[in-house]
Amino acid sequence: MDKGDWVVIFILVINFLVLLSSVFISGLGNGSFSIGSFEGKSVMFLSDTERNINIFEFVVENKKFPGVGEIEPNMPAHPPLYYFLLAPIVIFSNLTNQNVMLMLEISSIIIFFIASIIFWRTLKRINKYIKKDNFVIYSVMVFNFLPTTLASSRLITPDVLFFLLFNLFLYLYIRLIENKSKLYALALGISLVVAFWVWLSVIPLLVA
Repeated sequence: MDKGDWVVIFILVINFLVLLSSVFISGLGNGSFSIGSFEGKSVMFLSDTERNINIFEFVVENKKFPGVGEIEPNMPAHPPLYYFLLAPIVIFSNLTNQNVMLMLEISSIIIFFIASIIFWRTLKRINKYIKKDNFVIYSVMVFNFLPTTLASSRLITPDVLFFLLFNLFLYLYIRLIENKSKLYALALGISLVVAFWVWLSVIPLLVA
């Protein structure tokens, strides 16, 4: 690895620690961490937290995805894969008496961290062609520290897993352009299919 790679790794680690620290800070109340304070602020600032946790609990209890009206009236449909893939975290939290919201938010941070690594590797391949000094470093920095990505990385929502799959799609797309391999074409197709069962925002990618 060159010097730029070590700088990127430093950025990724700092970002990961900042996000974990934000979980702790959001739970501070009277000088110590409180689950009640953490839950209150998460529900206040992070959209759809309670509804998505209710969907998780329904999936774990009933082994199926809820129909319209089973969680709340006129609930818009979400693709189900996110809830089934992360259901083991809810099961583990319930079995070990851990806070479900806390475990799911930490899981979102880990997913975002993996997405950041894939994004970095994608940029490395792109930079082979544009050959711009510090292009990768600045791009990773912007990607990781934009307020919108910082906020979304803690969300309990299918968007977080889609974020990971979108970055995987970009990486596989670049590899397919470089090497017209059937293996990369198959992997690209699988990533899009899985993404479709996580979040409907994949439809513009399919059109593209």
